[in-house]
Amino acid sequence: MTNASSNYPCLEVLEAVCVMLDVKPVRVPDPAGSGKRLKDFWTPSQKLLGDLKFLPMLMEYDKDNIPEKTVNVVREKYYNHPDFDPKKIRSISAACEGLCRWVRAMVVYDQVTS
Repeated sequence: MTNASSNYPCLEVLEAVCVMLDVKPVRVPDPAGSGKRLKDFWTPSQKLLGDLKFLPMLMEYDKDNIPEKTVNVVREKYYNHPDFDPKKIRSISAACEGLCRWVRAMVVYDQVTS
């Protein structure tokens, strides 16, 4: 059994996929007890992964019309992070590796066509 920190890159990949697909996070209470509500992409990620239309959503993604705000968030928060690397993620999950490659490909495509 793996701990949460070893799955952290996978959670980041799923979060990036949610951002690309404009899937909004849910707000959850801060586990540290600060009283703040934090953005949580885990619940929406689970629903997304369970959706039978998930793979078609990725394959039919409108890569020619990615909102600038979306690609900027993904580029700044995920793409440039050293752990957002398919080779590193492969050791944790082959599925997350594929999703990471998809996110990275969408960012590169946007750079090339812009």
